[in-house]
Parts: sequence; C-alpha cells; structure tokens
Amino acid sequence: NNKQTLVHFFDGVTSLSQILVFFLIGLLSYPSQMPQIIPTALFIVAILTFAARPIAVCLLMMPCKCSLRQCILISWAGLRGASSCVFAIMAVASGITMRQDLFHIVFMVTLFSVAFQGGLLPMISNKLRMVDCKADVRKTFTDYQEETAL
Repeated sequence: NNKQTLVHFFDGVTSLSQILVFFLIGLLSYPSQMPQIIPTALFIVAILTFAARPIAVCLLMMPCKCSLRQCILISWAGLRGASSCVFAIMAVASGITMRQDLFHIVFMVTLFSVAFQGGLLPMISNKLRMVDCKADVRKTFTDYQEETAL
C-alpha cells in the first residue's frame, strides 16, 4: 500500500526535522542565562494558561458549536513541540534587540507549559469527562492506520 509507505517516509522526515530543531535549540541555549528569565517566563505562562489562550480558544471554537468542556480541554493543551522556539530563533536571527533574550524566554515558557499543562492534561481530560475509554489510543498516534502491524 503506497499510503502506508508514504506515511512512514514522512514520519521519518518529521523525526529527522525534530532532531535538527532540538539540536539547534541545544546549541543556542545557555543554561546560565535561564535563572534570571524564570520570573518573566512564569508570568507569561500564567497569562497564556489562564487568560489569553482560553479566551482565544473560546472565541474561535464557540462558532463551531463546540462545548465549553471541549474549549477548556483545547485551551489547556498548551504549547507543544519546538515551533515557538523556531519562531524565536527566526526573530533573533533577524536582528531584533530586547532587554531580555527572546529565545530563552520562549524556551522557558515552552518548557514550563509542557511540564505544567502537559503533566496535568490526563487529569484535566478525566475531570472534564473527555476521555473515551472504548477508543484505542494508538489511533491517536497513527492517524492513517486502523491497526498496528504485528
């Protein structure tokens, strides 16, 4: 089946791209600069988590007739992956200047978001009754296959 071959190929390309991005992030990160950025990053995470993202998600999802529980779960999902760090790298590479380092702020915001929101996502999903116990969770990670090959 060509579809299955293409899916595996693009999964491989995606994995290689992610490795490259995280390698670049590692090269650009200075752990010694992170402690002074923690208060700023925590403030941004708090605003994003409890105000900006829920308001934006509700405004965008309510016209689609999504329930409030769905909106809360989507807004709680937070930042995932390194795309926000890539955008920060692009901004820094373009020559912007800031009082604090934009890349490290975005990096710390992403880390805190993944740790806090990602860590609590299973509990929030259960509290909102948004987990389908009859569904196969593997389908979530292999959208193009009904069953895994043995």
